[in-house]
Amino acid sequence: MKKTVLALAALILLPLISGCSSFKENANEAYDTVFDTAPTSKAVFHENTTPIIEFNYDAADTLYKNVSGRELGGDSKVFVRRFLNENSPDDMAAFGKIMAEQVADRLAQRGMVITHGAPDQQDYMNNGMQPVEKESPANDSKYEKPARSAMLTGSYIPGDSVIYMTAKIVRLDDNAVVAGHSWQLPVTQDVRELLPQLQGRDSGLEPTVKTQFE
Repeated sequence: MKKTVLALAALILLPLISGCSSFKENANEAYDTVFDTAPTSKAVFHENTTPIIEFNYDAADTLYKNVSGRELGGDSKVFVRRFLNENSPDDMAAFGKIMAEQVADRLAQRGMVITHGAPDQQDYMNNGMQPVEKESPANDSKYEKPARSAMLTGSYIPGDSVIYMTAKIVRLDDNAVVAGHSWQLPVTQDVRELLPQLQGRDSGLEPTVKTQFE
């Protein structure tokens, strides 16, 4: 008999206990609303904090793999031109210069001959050069491609959340694109500092309550 009574009591109390828990949660929400303690903003997206140099180094590695040992000789000079804003070619923001330098630095680490300054007339001429025969340490003859100058060029298009990047290595004597790659950079705080046109955009916070009335 006692067991039956206890079981009935448990069945009656269970919904009440659940209701109390739900009531407590609702009360907390009501308290936040009435006393204005709830947060008024939330993150629209999680900002990617990966250093942009890592993305640019990966891009340079891809360019190097495309061109190494096939289209340019080992001693070929590679000049560097700042990356241009496709939407505004006259844009002289520091972003274009720094992106080009980071890609060029990685190519230099890979062994390419990155050359400062502007190419001269000779760099634009092939002069009918053919692969030259060189002697290896083992006295076995091998052929190596002649040095032919090239230019690292690139461009970018700023978007809302990413920057669309592209870069090419162009041989100067025939304008052949010997390597090309496209990638994206996240719009981080560092990127905003380098691109003034992005500094006026929101930083990823969106109001969750109405902040003005019509």
